[in-house]
Amino acid sequence: MDRTAVVKVGAAASASVCALFGGVVLAQYIVAKKKRAGKKTRIIEMRRIRSETGSPPSK
Repeated sequence: MDRTAVVKVGAAASASVCALFGGVVLAQYIVAKKKRAGKKTRIIEMRRIRSETGSPPSK
């Protein structure tokens, strides 16, 4: 292989690895965001149930 071909292959491999890691980081961010949103939803739901039953809200 000549030098130009090696550089092209290296650049393609580098871009593939970068895209892979970028996808993993993005997936972790989305999962964490959904998990946080789910916790907020549960807290809001618990407050709604307490207000309907007349229980005093907790601090």
